[in-house]
Amino acid sequence: MKERLATLLEELCLLDGLPGQEQPVVRYLKERFQPSAEEVHIGVNGNIYARKTGRKPGLTVLVSAHTDEIGLVVRDIDSQGAIRFDKLGWFSDSFLPGTRVRIGKIPGMVGIKSGHLMTEEEKRTVLPHRSLYISAIPTRTRRRCRRNFRGFPPFPWGSRSGIPTPLLQYATWETWRPACGWLKE
Repeated sequence: MKERLATLLEELCLLDGLPGQEQPVVRYLKERFQPSAEEVHIGVNGNIYARKTGRKPGLTVLVSAHTDEIGLVVRDIDSQGAIRFDKLGWFSDSFLPGTRVRIGKIPGMVGIKSGHLMTEEEKRTVLPHRSLYISAIPTRTRRRCRRNFRGFPPFPWGSRSGIPTPLLQYATWETWRPACGWLKE
């Protein structure tokens, strides 16, 4: 069971599910709940509900879980090709520098101003996400990307490259998605 649960959690954590875009996670869960639950349905607001009656009389247990995760959205691409972004959901800006991301299928990394360009104050503080950037786009494709990717979500979460990051752990464990896997088991 431990191996099966670990596989299930890994599959859940690899699904994209930014706020308002949780449909892939909900579809996945619906498919997994149907074989063992008496009733599974998706509400008008996108929430998934499953009911399983116990084999013995006793207390009723309710488990509630989030299917969305924290993320980023492209705000702008400057003339040098640096991608500026905003956050979806709350998380500390301290997690971001060095985080691997992807925009569509394009890999990138969250960058920070070089240390020799920082003021002494900047060196001692966590820089706000609006001063960070994503480096991902070759110069020759800047115009196309500026046109096509504004508003597009970069998915941080180094899991896609097989490299766990603190942000991946924060994004998946703190949003309660593992509780969805526990429900299935």
